[in-house]
Amino acid sequence: MKTINVDIDINLLVKKAKSSLAENGYFIAKDLIKKEDYFAARENCLQYFNELETCSEKLSHSLRGYVSAGMKDVIGFSRNKAWYLFRSCFFSWNRANNQMSKMISISKDISSIRNLIKGLPTDYGEYIEDDNSIAYTSLSNYPNDGGFLREHKDGKQSNILHFKVELTHKGVDYKKGGFYIFEKKENKKVDISNLIKPGDVAFFDGSQAHGIDPVFGDKGRVAFFQIPTKVNDSSRFGIYTNDGWSLLKRGAFRSQLLITPKLKKLINNFIKLLP
Repeated sequence: MKTINVDIDINLLVKKAKSSLAENGYFIAKDLIKKEDYFAARENCLQYFNELETCSEKLSHSLRGYVSAGMKDVIGFSRNKAWYLFRSCFFSWNRANNQMSKMISISKDISSIRNLIKGLPTDYGEYIEDDNSIAYTSLSNYPNDGGFLREHKDGKQSNILHFKVELTHKGVDYKKGGFYIFEKKENKKVDISNLIKPGDVAFFDGSQAHGIDPVFGDKGRVAFFQIPTKVNDSSRFGIYTNDGWSLLKRGAFRSQLLITPKLKKLINNFIKLLP
């Protein structure tokens, strides 16, 4: 955990996090990230999005679910009734993007701490687990003219633990909006973005209602986290051919390799035409 503040007692932090999560549904770890690593990641990510904003119409849709083993990193943009954001997703099976390497390293280190809180091996999700579980890095930019994420819950039980690292800050980099969660005790809305400072990390129960209120002002909201999910079963299933197959059988098998990508592209183009 090279990017984690060496002054932090991890065992004590885990104990406090478990208590706060059980009682309130969230926990803010103050000064968890080394400042030099935090600000290096911030600078790289802001520059990255400055370059992306000029080509939003050329990007695919933002990724949410439907992850296939071995898929390429995804850079997406969406503006609809559910969300308005740029989102880049980085998978551990791909060679790391040099510009994003510091941010990805921080995300993986914090994911290790999340695993400790959940009682899992520190590297859980870095590789594909037997039940198809993985964790990948998601970096989002909510634009300064109303970027948002509709209120939602991730799962029905307290089995999904998320964290957020904010690279821009309310009251400094943008004026209005940001990340919120409804806490457990009184179901009261808590403005998490208003509580986070550089180097802090917010852990929260994904089953609690949460979202991003429309963001306005200056740099907008830029943040990242490590998403726990599962890859599709079909992406891990393989058929192995051998020289003993007939020409007809090999031809039938290979035809799917040509047809499937074209069919997926056709369906994706059709989806883009829909309202």
